[in-house]
Amino acid sequence: MEIIQQMSIDARLISDRMAVLPEGAIITYETIESVAGRNREKLRGAITTALREQLRHGRVFCGIRMVGYQRIGDTKKVDLSLTNLKRVRKVVAKSKRILEAVDDFSSLPNTYKVQHNAAYSMCGTIEQFTRQSSVKRIEDQCLRVNSVLPFEETLKQFS
Repeated sequence: MEIIQQMSIDARLISDRMAVLPEGAIITYETIESVAGRNREKLRGAITTALREQLRHGRVFCGIRMVGYQRIGDTKKVDLSLTNLKRVRKVVAKSKRILEAVDDFSSLPNTYKVQHNAAYSMCGTIEQFTRQSSVKRIEDQCLRVNSVLPFEETLKQFS
């Protein structure tokens, strides 16, 4: 059975309003509420869906506390992606600490030992790739070639 995902009418209305906004423009919570005819607390899912839909079309919005969402330009998109990478690094560090807190690794079933070791290995790799010194190496190479590095070339920066 194939599930056909459709956007709710609220999400569609919000997304359509967001789609016409130029860079720098803000859609306020009040506007969102008036477009959908409901309180924003009841629209959280619809807002998330609308934001995801806009991202699919290359339009990125950033939340402004107590105001709404602003469509951001290219420099802010780069800043936002770097902020997200810092968050990833923190989440990975926390995951690694959780794995290190396993009290009795030897008592784990074998499948859990494998999962533990795989997760720990991935955490270490992501930590290494997201270190500031690693980011700098990649940036230097991107500057040198004036382009995005292919996968293999990126990996060479870590060997």
